[in-house]
Parts: sequence; C-alpha cells; structure tokens
Amino acid sequence: MFDLTDRREFEADRIYQAIFNKPIREPLLTRFVEASQFGLPATDDELAGIYEAALEKNLDLEALEIAGRYTRKMQSLSTKFRLMIYLAETLPDHQQYYVNSQSGWLNGITAILIGGIRTSFKLIKGIYLLRKYRNV
Repeated sequence: MFDLTDRREFEADRIYQAIFNKPIREPLLTRFVEASQFGLPATDDELAGIYEAALEKNLDLEALEIAGRYTRKMQSLSTKFRLMIYLAETLPDHQQYYVNSQSGWLNGITAILIGGIRTSFKLIKGIYLLRKYRNV
C-alpha cells in the first residue's frame, strides 16, 4: 500500500492526531520519520494485525496505547507515542500543551478528575479494541 517513507509519514500523522487532535505539520513530520528509522522496536507479531487495523480503519490509537501500556502489550506503540511527545515538546507552538496556564487548587483538582475519567474511558475502549481486533 505505502512505501516505507509514506508509511512512516502516515503513521506519524495518525499518532500526532491521536495526541493533539490535528494534522501534523513540518518540521515535526520530518523529525519523527527520521527518528523512527533508528531504534524503534518492531510491532509485536501477535498484535501487528491490531496495529495495522488501527492505522487503516482510523481506530482510536490513544485508547489502544493506554490499554497496551496497562496490559504490557503493544510496547512499540507506546514507544512511538513517547517519541512523538518528546519531539513535539521541543517546538514553541506546542507550549500550550505542556505548560499549565491556570492556577488554583480547584482548577488542579478539576483537571485531575477530568483526566482520570477520560483515561478510564480510554482504557476501557482500548481493551475492547484489543479484544475485538485480536484475530485480525
């Protein structure tokens, strides 16, 4: 379907969209593609079908990553997510995602509660997706 570079660009865009909810832009795309050529683990054979289905069918990669981290499966997806987050953190236009601009204990508690509920939902959804697409 894709040559290797196109596939890495497609994968980079999907991972970026899962994290930041918008399409990836240069120079982050180039940095991810270059970095992914060195040292990223291959997708586990058992779960490669799930990962491919997630990319092709536009499944929730964030939910799969959370479930994979929790179940200690799909470590390669977690590594790719971490790589994208590390690279995005170096760009000034991503500062809003990494620096808290609101202060106060009520805002902090609210953010923790909302984050906990969202993560729990994503974990349940990810486990469901892992089970549903296990035999793909």
